Amino acid sequence: MRYAIDYREYPVLFVDDESDLVETLRLNYERDFTVLGATSGEEALAVVSGEPVAVLVTDQRMPGMSGLEVIARAREVRPALVPIILTGYTEVEALVDAVNRGDIHRYIFKPWDSRELRIALCIAIEKSYLVQENARLSRENQQLVAELRRTREG
Repeated sequence: MRYAIDYREYPVLFVDDESDLVETLRLNYERDFTVLGATSGEEALAVVSGEPVAVLVTDQRMPGMSGLEVIARAREVRPALVPIILTGYTEVEALVDAVNRGDIHRYIFKPWDSRELRIALCIAIEKSYLVQENARLSRENQQLVAELRRTREG
């Protein structure tokens, strides 16, 4: 199901220690999405702290901080963030475990298929939209219930 949302309203952050790869991702997807980039885990966390990142696409193996570590720390700041791992390595068992635990939305192997990644980004943004919409509706419902209680008591 497709939702009537503007994908550009939900920023995507690409993180990879290879700056050329980040630039390639930016050039491939900036027409359809708001694309942000970072070349380290620390830089990614700074971006997540300052921007409303909806989707985080990160390399798994990077110096200093792994992709799973970046995701865990980024979700402390933005719990609704939808994470995707790009990996050139075959550590499938660890990634499948992370998907099953809900730590990551999905993983994609390098070299990635441009169409597959575009579809994954759309689905991840739709998931982010739904999480945010559910939170908004829950808050609205709580306000209506409180109003109803006040009306009954008053």
